[in-house]
Amino acid sequence: MRWLSSLAALGLVLGSADVCTAKQPWEISTPGGYLSGARIVQSAAGAEQFREPPGRGPQRFLAYDKEGNSPLVGKGEADLWEFVSRGPGEVFIRAAEGKWKGWYLNTSDRAFKDGPSFGYLLELGKEPQTFYIYQVSK
Repeated sequence: MRWLSSLAALGLVLGSADVCTAKQPWEISTPGGYLSGARIVQSAAGAEQFREPPGRGPQRFLAYDKEGNSPLVGKGEADLWEFVSRGPGEVFIRAAEGKWKGWYLNTSDRAFKDGPSFGYLLELGKEPQTFYIYQVSK
């Protein structure tokens, strides 16, 4: 009986060890805030979280106008991006389709206010802006 209780205790320890090694979420930040959908928000609490570090491919929340009519990000049918490495955890994010192909994701001068929160919109620009991708513990 003592052997069974020791075995049960070992199972609890091993089971909790698995929780410690669970994947932690990833976030993207830039000077001035954190990526949250197609916006930059001031608070880390409002940051968009990812299961894996974002990389090349579709990022639906960062959709843009494929025809090139508006540089604002957040609406449109194009959502293919290229993450250009600048070093460990640092990237430029570049549009990879449509008329904006080759243009970079940037923080806009256009601000938004949504209740008590505020921040800045994202738009496409010719000059690259550095974004930081990192893993957080929650």
